[in-house]
Amino acid sequence: MLTYLATKDQVQVVEVVPAGLVFEQASFGGRYALGVGYQEAHRDLEAQLNVELQRLSPEARAEVEQNLAMIRGAIGQINKALAEEPDNSLLQELLLQTYREELAMMQRVGGLTQHVMSRRDI
Repeated sequence: MLTYLATKDQVQVVEVVPAGLVFEQASFGGRYALGVGYQEAHRDLEAQLNVELQRLSPEARAEVEQNLAMIRGAIGQINKALAEEPDNSLLQELLLQTYREELAMMQRVGGLTQHVMSRRDI
């Protein structure tokens, strides 16, 4: 189970959401912190990614690292913009989507290398 806190008009609402890949509000310009669930998922995927990157060719590894650097750079830029406009819902959604893209990229790398390593038809 995942529990998160949302605020609206000075009223706090606590909701419980079933476990899974649920994404919580990100840092949104420093007004919110990344949730524990996100941090754990990110940490686990980062550890798996580091192992899986070693299985890739140097060219493929460089491409993945470059793509992740672009995504992480975008996260930094969006957070900076949100620091100036913390109530901008478009920026909030963009940040949330960018965090999802980062996690999806890390998952794809793990799935790709596991699939290649398990193929018996080549």
